[in-house]
Amino acid sequence: MRTLYQINMQRHFGGGEVYARFACAALAELGWRVVLYVNADADFWSRLNVKAEVVPVASLNEVAAALPDRSLVITHNVLAVHEARAWSARYVVAGFLHMPLFDRDPAGLNHYKRLFAVSRHVLDSAKAKGLTNVWPEPLYGVADLERGAAPGEIRRTSEYDWDRRKLRDRALGVLEPLTTALRSAPAFSRRSGLTLGIVSRLTPIKQWPLLFEYLAPIIARHPQISLEIFGAGGYASVRDLRQALAPLGDRARFWGQQR
Repeated sequence: MRTLYQINMQRHFGGGEVYARFACAALAELGWRVVLYVNADADFWSRLNVKAEVVPVASLNEVAAALPDRSLVITHNVLAVHEARAWSARYVVAGFLHMPLFDRDPAGLNHYKRLFAVSRHVLDSAKAKGLTNVWPEPLYGVADLERGAAPGEIRRTSEYDWDRRKLRDRALGVLEPLTTALRSAPAFSRRSGLTLGIVSRLTPIKQWPLLFEYLAPIIARHPQISLEIFGAGGYASVRDLRQALAPLGDRARFWGQQR
């Protein structure tokens, strides 16, 4: 049986982790043995019913020590230049591109055997950077309704995902639990009318504030429309999104990251 190794070192659950899960399922259906290396700090994999051997590791060095030479490897996190160069010399390395490459350095990606973009936008950004090892069609995601975890009640949590590399975020991350204890944590209930939703990490690359600078004034003219936001982000991302959503008032609600 052929073996393929996937690597996903994300600590948080998001779109890339959904891709990793259904890529494992698709490969298993095709008769492959799949080994998925994941971040030891990510506690959600055991609940996702992954069709693979899931191996928690603390670093990429642990993965490199375990892989046989000429292994077929697919990454979900872009390798640094020195890592990509070393890995491509020893393994056959492919990777998913989950994010557009505008304003990003693609140097390490030149060492990959093949890259798979998850959308036309991401594919176009890779071509704009001069990458020639990209599969010519986007590999779109599919609806995956069997995540493995039982549905539970949705309650409001913090809308912040503090970046511990930044002094401001570290300080605010210490203070926030003190204020959170004073806030209520209501359960989600759908409001009447038309509900729009964001289900995403609130990261700068997603450009949510820019989008709603245009959309919020339009939505504000329709009182039957509300917006529910499920996800968390850094201080600046949440601040800027709140400013963009100001025309909606209390019709825009933040629910934070949900398990």
